[in-house]
Amino acid sequence: MKNFLILATIYACFFSCTSAPADQNTESAQDSTNIVERPANDTSEEASESIIELIIHENAFLGISPGDPVSKHQSKTRKSVIENGEGSFDVYLILDEDGNELGFFDALLIDEEEEVGLITVTTEEARTAEGVRVGMTYSELARLLDDFTVYGSEIEGRVHVDYGNYYFLIDHRSWEVDLPKEEIPGDSKVQQIIISRKQLMANWDEEEAVAAATTGYYICYESDSGAAKDLAVHLTDEGEARSLRYQGQSETIYLQLLSRESSSTAYSTDVERYREIIDGQAHGTYEFTKSGNWYYAKYIPEGSAKEFTFTYSPDKGFSESPCF
Repeated sequence: MKNFLILATIYACFFSCTSAPADQNTESAQDSTNIVERPANDTSEEASESIIELIIHENAFLGISPGDPVSKHQSKTRKSVIENGEGSFDVYLILDEDGNELGFFDALLIDEEEEVGLITVTTEEARTAEGVRVGMTYSELARLLDDFTVYGSEIEGRVHVDYGNYYFLIDHRSWEVDLPKEEIPGDSKVQQIIISRKQLMANWDEEEAVAAATTGYYICYESDSGAAKDLAVHLTDEGEARSLRYQGQSETIYLQLLSRESSSTAYSTDVERYREIIDGQAHGTYEFTKSGNWYYAKYIPEGSAKEFTFTYSPDKGFSESPCF
């Protein structure tokens, strides 16, 4: 299960098919540039110029960090829409001082305020502290990184390198989940550099979550499209979702509550949003809706606008044990 969901988190970086002051723990935008002087004996045409490099920090780019209020970064972002074979998706473009696009991020609505989601860097002019850039080959990347993991995708075949708080999307395809590093063609190239939300876990208490999963009940959901496995969501006796399992999988995925909201028209509608926790790290987002007597679920992989939807299964209903 862990491999499947880690993969679901990443293949959703399908945006590759397309085209605020930092807090005290975040480097400022001014600290995100390095000026590299050419050697004095360099007689090339560009010898009189310096190269300004943008630094992609592990938790920030141009002073923008996952989890920041979007409103803090209005001067360097612009709302836009990305269109590809999956549909149209709202994003915020990240712009330099001249208005050039450097990347984008999705926004998550948390407690009625938009937060910066996954940050995707697309410009070749930026690099990580290790020297990884968009456009470099896999061989070059492998020489720069000490320890990393490579994953494919069971559904879309997208391949990424998982390193620290980064994901590096590679222009190679594989439908195998765990990939040996040596099987990736050396001339494959980095398409995107992605800053994840893994580090937003300060309030996560795994022991408490495990204890809460021992009592309560389950709601059984069926995948609307069949693109995902059916779902069993565990709730406490008070009705708060704390964990879930997919059909055919034995591993428990834990949930962390993000927000609640209610509305009432002809009948009441309650919506709760949760962060998906895998191996103690944040991944995708789940949204559970109760509308009248019906229950719906939605899963959005980290950094993606693609959605997997589920509907309450009346045949299985509510259960004191997992639905399958």
